[in-house]
Amino acid sequence: MKLQNWYEVKEISPDIYMITEGMRYKCFLLAGKERALLVDTGTGIGNIRMLAQSITKLDTEVALTHGHWDHVGGVNLYEKVGIHPLDKDLATSEPHPMMQERPQKFIKDWKEEGYLFPPNFSAKDFRVQACRVSHDLTQGDSIDLGGTEIKIYHTPGHSPGSISLLDQASGILFSGDAVKPKEPQYAHLPGSDLNSYATSMELLASLAPDIKGICSGHTEPFYDPSILAEMAEGFGKAVSGELQPHEVDTEWGKLKEYSFDRFSIWIR
Repeated sequence: MKLQNWYEVKEISPDIYMITEGMRYKCFLLAGKERALLVDTGTGIGNIRMLAQSITKLDTEVALTHGHWDHVGGVNLYEKVGIHPLDKDLATSEPHPMMQERPQKFIKDWKEEGYLFPPNFSAKDFRVQACRVSHDLTQGDSIDLGGTEIKIYHTPGHSPGSISLLDQASGILFSGDAVKPKEPQYAHLPGSDLNSYATSMELLASLAPDIKGICSGHTEPFYDPSILAEMAEGFGKAVSGELQPHEVDTEWGKLKEYSFDRFSIWIR
């Protein structure tokens, strides 16, 4: 199902919808018996609230996995928005120049490839806006949707306030950018920290028995939670110095990469 010439929607589990925009950016709508939760709000190029209301009429709140532009773009369409306090400044203050450069690069590339934007979208006027958030989400918090409970885990590393959310009923972990199976894990951005990332991966690996699938902000659902133990081991080797990185050319310029079978890690 494609809406606004922009969003693609797929029900990946009963009452759990993966929303993809621009072929790359993923949000997730979870509908309980009493209320709904939108995990991240995408780029803000389309109207994600209008889309969500076409899927469920339940009152919907937002949980942000972290404060980067491609996760917070639709925040100001909502009143009830939670984020970890360590990423609050990132989301609510004037965006870092990188947060303006990246969307402009995406928009330029998208136009050059001949793809469509939503109706009435003005590329020249687009700018990431400071976000309005209403409450904190921290380690140990939970969100009750009625019939299902979403547990919050603080998983810093990609950003200081990154969180992961575990749907107790489905066993799906919504990892934001903390876990991207088969892709580079971004530990090279402003605010990223390799040591914190390693600790977070140990935490997520300990949850693997309760996890059936991993849904990140950029990859397709991944149904082999054993990768979490692999990632915890890999980050441990990176932090300890047991493994040395090699230099790679990326769209971010030259970075250092730790390579593994089913993922890699990028650092400056």
